[in-house]
Amino acid sequence: MICEEKTFPLKDGSLCVIKSPGPKDAGAMLAYLKDTAGETEFLTRYPDEVIMSLQEEAEFLKEIMDSPRKGMIAAFSNGQVLGCGSVFPVGERRKQRHRGVFGIAIRKPWWHQGLGGLLTGECVRMARKMGYEQLELGALAGNTRAIRLYERQGFALWGRVKNGFKLKDGSYQDELMMGLMLKEEEI
Repeated sequence: MICEEKTFPLKDGSLCVIKSPGPKDAGAMLAYLKDTAGETEFLTRYPDEVIMSLQEEAEFLKEIMDSPRKGMIAAFSNGQVLGCGSVFPVGERRKQRHRGVFGIAIRKPWWHQGLGGLLTGECVRMARKMGYEQLELGALAGNTRAIRLYERQGFALWGRVKNGFKLKDGSYQDELMMGLMLKEEEI
């Protein structure tokens, strides 16, 4: 799915452009993935796990743009990706087609600039447009800032996976499963 390009102000007064990243953004996206993976323990990967080639990333971004059930939106400033959010299907079979999964990451220099709420809100709108009835995410239990953001956006705690993440130092963190109903039950 392709999202329309929009310009938004950040809390520091600078502007960012929100748009769907395309194949020409593959280099900027790979740099963003490596950077964000190294800035916090709260993401699902480490920098050495970002292994896609430039060509593979370009093909991946094209596939997302061409898909009616997948969407990605990124915040850009001066050609650099500041943050990104995505919505993908949980599954394609009829029993799971109503469920989307949401993820987001923001480069550390742009934390506390309003990008989390902006990208989350855009992803929720995108999920509704794609016809999902509920949106789900997983967050490390220790990521209290992100959990508060998701709660402000309407997500609720749906469950907990004990030791859902094992960190490099051998410690564990539970994964909180959160969800947002996009289509209310009919009475």
